[in-house]
Amino acid sequence: MEAHRLMHLGKPPCALTSKENFKDGITNGAQWYVVPGGMQDWNYLKGNCMEITVEMGCYKFPKESELPKYWDLNREPLLVFMEKVHIGLKGFVSDTEGKMIGNATISVAGIDHDIHTSPSGDYWRLLLPGRYRITAFAKGFVLYQLIN
Repeated sequence: MEAHRLMHLGKPPCALTSKENFKDGITNGAQWYVVPGGMQDWNYLKGNCMEITVEMGCYKFPKESELPKYWDLNREPLLVFMEKVHIGLKGFVSDTEGKMIGNATISVAGIDHDIHTSPSGDYWRLLLPGRYRITAFAKGFVLYQLIN
């Protein structure tokens, strides 16, 4: 949470008002400003892809001389963020003979967002650490459940 030495303080350097702050340096983007028809929702719902918008400065096009400062502040947080790709569930769905099953549905009990395997049978699902009831099913195959 504190990989960035300033962000976790929750005080944006170019806040529009003195009341603008973000708890732990993070905001729900839709609470900050709405982007109707944005790619983030579409990618999550249709592509099983998490997308974020990183707003790291006050200016869209900072001066070249300021770029090293941005790199120094954001290198470590970027590496920590990339490591988070391994949190959750990932694997393959195959039949009893080991043939991969594409477009199988992976369902997590209590979460209203199913994902589907790729054409080669692999899947990935970001989940916080914990115990989950996972179900995999595909047309013409027997249902399989796993408690992770």
